Parts: sequence; C-alpha cells; structure tokens
Amino acid sequence: MCNYSYSIMQKDFSYIMGGASFFILGVILSNTYRPYIYENHIYDFHLADVIGNLVAVPSLVLLLLALNRYTLPKAVLYSVSVWIIYEILPMGVFDYYDLLATLISGLITYCALRYITIWRS
Repeated sequence: MCNYSYSIMQKDFSYIMGGASFFILGVILSNTYRPYIYENHIYDFHLADVIGNLVAVPSLVLLLLALNRYTLPKAVLYSVSVWIIYEILPMGVFDYYDLLATLISGLITYCALRYITIWRS
C-alpha cells in the first residue's frame, strides 16, 4: 500500500514539474524568441505570435492532472476551453492564429499524453 502511494505522489510531482517547465519555457520564449523575430523581421509562420498559446495548454493540462480530479480528456477539454474563452474576452488583440494554436496544442497534448500513458502500462 505504501509503495502505491509513493507511486501516485511521484506521478503527481512529475505532472507538476512538467506543467511548471512548460510555463517557464513559455516565459523564456516569449521574452527571447518573440523579440528576436520581431526585431529582425523574420517570418516564422506566426510561431512567435502563438508561443504563449502553444505552451499554455500543456502547462494547464499537466497541472490539472496533478490534482487527480480530472481524466486526460477532461483536462485537455477544460484547458482548451479556458484558453479559448480567455482569447475571446476583449482584453487585448483578438487573433485567429491564437485560437488555432490553442486547438492544435490541445490535440498534440492529448495525443502525446495518451501515447505516454499507453506506453507506460
């Protein structure tokens, strides 16, 4: 019983560290990659514009999975919904690329985590 509890704690810690890593990656890329692309007028297929959306979905999904209250599909659906609502609310510039990046990030996150959970078992 104790070994099972340790396994769950280790998995939760992995999810928390993964979510935090994606968050930190997003902050670093937004503060380094995006300004570099803009300053040098490089066309990168709008990647610099959607970095935040690409890393926000897996970050939130991993943190939700660490809570052990959500299944993978629900965590992905919740995360994508939150970021789409955030994007639609009139807080800044509305961009269709951000919505598309959020959906693509949700799909990639779901497929990657699904593959990892199947591979582990």
